[in-house]
Amino acid sequence: MALALTNVRLIQALRRRSRPLASFSLVAHIAIAEFLTSSRAYRIMPARPVGGVRSSSGGIGVQPKVKLWVEKDDLLVFSDYRAELLDHIAKAGSISGGAERMGLSYRRAWGKIKEIEHNLGVRLVRSEVGGLGGGRTKLTPEGEEFLARYRAFQVAAQSHVSRDFAEAFAGGG
Repeated sequence: MALALTNVRLIQALRRRSRPLASFSLVAHIAIAEFLTSSRAYRIMPARPVGGVRSSSGGIGVQPKVKLWVEKDDLLVFSDYRAELLDHIAKAGSISGGAERMGLSYRRAWGKIKEIEHNLGVRLVRSEVGGLGGGRTKLTPEGEEFLARYRAFQVAAQSHVSRDFAEAFAGGG
């Protein structure tokens, strides 16, 4: 019951607050919200004695984690991994610098960016060539907005999952 109620609350909040960047954004957010609050996302094992380390609050000291991704027409469009790549590129100011920070080849990072842009239909990075210190790559305004919205959604999803986890395990350990 709590999962279904949370599902409704999360979807309603997304509908109220979202101003989609692209036409699929709200649909993708709702699909993710529905998955996160469905029984498929929780895979909670039956209760059994736990011999693990207890937290100071008396719980078993575990926390739920969430991995998110966005699909469009059954194609993976964006994920935590891709968001991390864009973050590193923005901080490094170059694709090669972002790739290096993630332990990727330049070719793989460049390919991921092109894949994301193609699947989203939005240009996320803009490169400037030449100059005294070499070229520079920055996120486009659309790239910055998409990344910011994805990060905000990550925080909201993690918050909802953590709250539901706490409710599900309250007093049961």
